[in-house]
Amino acid sequence: MTEAVRNCSGLWPAIPHTTLSQDGNDSAVAATVRSRTPALRGTARSFTHWQRPRIPVLGPKQPGYAWLAQHYRWALDRVFLEQGHSHVVIVEDDMVFSPDFLTLFNETAWLLDADPTIWCISSWFRTSYFPGLGWMLRARLWRELSPHWPDEHWDHWMRMESVARGRDCVSPELNRNKNIGEVGANMDASLYRRWLGHMDWAEPGRAGLPKAGAGAGASASRARNPRALAPPRPGQTVLITYGVEQYQRLAQRLHIWKSPRGHYRHASAIPWKGGTVLLADARECDLLPPELRWEPTPGWTVHLAAPNVSCTAACRAVGLACSTVDLHFINTCPGLQNHMSCPAGCGLDWGQDLPHVTGDPARTKCFVTQQIPTCRGAGTGSRRVCPCVAPEKLSASARAALRIGDKAVGVRDRRPQLQVQADAAHLAVLP
Repeated sequence: MTEAVRNCSGLWPAIPHTTLSQDGNDSAVAATVRSRTPALRGTARSFTHWQRPRIPVLGPKQPGYAWLAQHYRWALDRVFLEQGHSHVVIVEDDMVFSPDFLTLFNETAWLLDADPTIWCISSWFRTSYFPGLGWMLRARLWRELSPHWPDEHWDHWMRMESVARGRDCVSPELNRNKNIGEVGANMDASLYRRWLGHMDWAEPGRAGLPKAGAGAGASASRARNPRALAPPRPGQTVLITYGVEQYQRLAQRLHIWKSPRGHYRHASAIPWKGGTVLLADARECDLLPPELRWEPTPGWTVHLAAPNVSCTAACRAVGLACSTVDLHFINTCPGLQNHMSCPAGCGLDWGQDLPHVTGDPARTKCFVTQQIPTCRGAGTGSRRVCPCVAPEKLSASARAALRIGDKAVGVRDRRPQLQVQADAAHLAVLP
C-alpha cells in the first residue's frame, strides 16, 4: 500500500477530492496513511481517511473476496449517497499509476453522461470481463447498483449480462496503471509472475505509443486451413471462430488466459508478431455474418430435470438425448431466461450441475456458470435445465456445428465430434 499511496500523491493534475477507505482498524495501515497524509493533502482539495467497521456479513470465516465486496458497497454508498459526488475513480492498494492516469479520466468523464451504452471508464486495457482495476463510474450508475450489490464476488456479478445489460467500458490501448500486488484475495506469486508481472503499461518516462507497423490495417482474412496457416503479416488480421469448449486449447497455444477476458461482444483481438489474430465465439459474437455463426440444433427442446437428476438422465427419460453442443446456448442469463421463468433473477455459480434453477415456482432463481457445462452433473436442491434432441439428431447436430466451424478453421476430415473439435482448436493457431 505504501507504494500505491506514494505514487497516487504525485499524480497530475491535482485530484479534487481523495478518500482512502480502510477496511478495519489495522494500526500499521493507519500509520502508513498518516505518514502520507501531508503529501496527499498537498495534491488534493480535500483528503479523508475512513475506517470501516470490519463486521463479516457471511460469518467469521468469510473469504477475502467477500470482505472486498462488502467494503466496496460501504465506501461507495458514502461517497455517492452521503457526500453527493458525481463521479468516483476507484483504485486499490496494490497499484501504481501512469503520469497521465488522471488525464484519461478527466478527458473521458463526459462520455458517461453522453452515451447510455457506456457505464465505466477503465484505466486497464480493453476487456468486457469487467476489469475493476482502476475505473470510474458516476452516481447514477451507483444508485442503480447499490440496492442489488452482492455480499461476495462483486466483480463477477458486474460481468453478468443481466447487470451489464450490454453496456461497455471505455479503455485505453495501453494500461494506465500496473498491478504490483503479488499476493491478494485472488492472486498468488506464481500467477502474478506468469500473467501480470510482465504486462506492459504506460510507465513514467515512456512517451506516447509505438507506431503501427507498415501496412497496418491493410488486410483481413479468415483462417481457412490452419495446417497451412502462416504467421500474420505486419498489419494483417486473421479471423478464427471457435466454440467455447475449444477455447482453452486455443489459449494454450496463444499463451493467453484460459477463458476469454479481453473480448468485445465476444471477439478478442490478440496482437501477434506484428499482426492480429481475431478470435470470435461462433455462438455469441453478433458481429459475425450469419454464415459463420453456430445455431441451436433444429427441433431441440428444453426440459427441467427433477432434483438430483442429470441432464443425461432427464433427456433419456423422455426418449431424447442431452446435447452438449446446445447446452452452451442456455448457459447465459438471457438464453436461460428465454426458456425459464426466473422471478428471483439470474446469478452466477460454480459446479457440475449448471445451468440450473433453485427455489419454488414463485421464487425461482436461475444460475449459469463460467465453467464448461456438461450433461452429466446433478445437484441436490437444484434442478438442471437441459437441452434435449432426438437421439438420431445428436450426431447430426455435432456434425452441423463442425461444418459451420469449418468455414472458419478449415478442418476437412470428419472424425468424431469431440476429437475433431479438439484438433480444430489445436490447429487453428500457429506454433
